[in-house]
Amino acid sequence: MNKANMEPYIHALEAVNNELGDLRLIAQRLCNTLNNKGRIFVAGNGGSHSIAQHFSCDLMKAVGSDKLDCHVTCLSDNTAMMTAIANDIGYEDVFSKQVEEIDLGIHDTVIAFSVSGSSPNIVLLLRTAHEHGATIYLIRGVGDTLSGSWLGRHWLTVEVGGESSHHLHYYAVEVAFSAMAHEIARLFHIRMGNYA
Repeated sequence: MNKANMEPYIHALEAVNNELGDLRLIAQRLCNTLNNKGRIFVAGNGGSHSIAQHFSCDLMKAVGSDKLDCHVTCLSDNTAMMTAIANDIGYEDVFSKQVEEIDLGIHDTVIAFSVSGSSPNIVLLLRTAHEHGATIYLIRGVGDTLSGSWLGRHWLTVEVGGESSHHLHYYAVEVAFSAMAHEIARLFHIRMGNYA
């Protein structure tokens, strides 16, 4: 890999550093969710699904701990449910329909990862969660700005920078997503008393 190709990754990781205050707020919100007997839901498509899945694992089990702190649902884990909804209703509904049926409420938190920030199923999930009173967070790459005030300030954007190609931009953003997810999980477990 040449130096020019490394620049988007460097910019992406610098973006993580710029968002540390917001990452701390998300970690605290997740602690509050558990303390209020709320639930945590995460989602993503493609590589972002893998990050969401890894994130849910990291939240549930701290490194070196012999206990599970919480239950986190990765909405893209149940492939039978996802394909049934996609086939019978539509792919844009694969996440939102899952949370519509479980009495989502004000003590719950939904976190989504999306490189574009405008995937229809992610947008519909966040809008549905917001309408049910849940706290929502979108971690996204630079993409289309979502319209409507319903999202508020509950989004973090990874700025890649440089003259990267589309495919390199994608990989650099997901490197930042992974770093953000790991840092949120680490801060969460510090607040939960799992790390000295």
